[in-house]
Amino acid sequence: GAWHRHGTDTAFAVPEQVRWFVAAGTNGSPTLTRAVIIDGVVITQSPVVGDVDRFELTYLADGAERYVTASQIDADGWSKVIGARVDLVLRASAGRGAADNVVRPFQQTFQIRSRTP
Repeated sequence: GAWHRHGTDTAFAVPEQVRWFVAAGTNGSPTLTRAVIIDGVVITQSPVVGDVDRFELTYLADGAERYVTASQIDADGWSKVIGARVDLVLRASAGRGAADNVVRPFQQTFQIRSRTP
């Protein structure tokens, strides 16, 4: 076989898939969780933040006017997705003596610009 020489600044990495989901945390509250998957096997799974009221991913297809959920995109539609939006709502106790919880929404939109056919 052929030998390949690489510079000292060359890095190689194993591709990994990261799955984000909400699961019951150690205290039972809904917790945003991150799992790393390599070759279909969960390598690590760890809680990120607790007290999640809502976690939603929606997608925008080229030419569409609104974001939709993954279940609303057919198999051929994924190649037309040009944007993704993450909505996360967290809640926390307002402190001793407070009647209401503090609710904090977060939203981030990502544009998908380059694709390989």
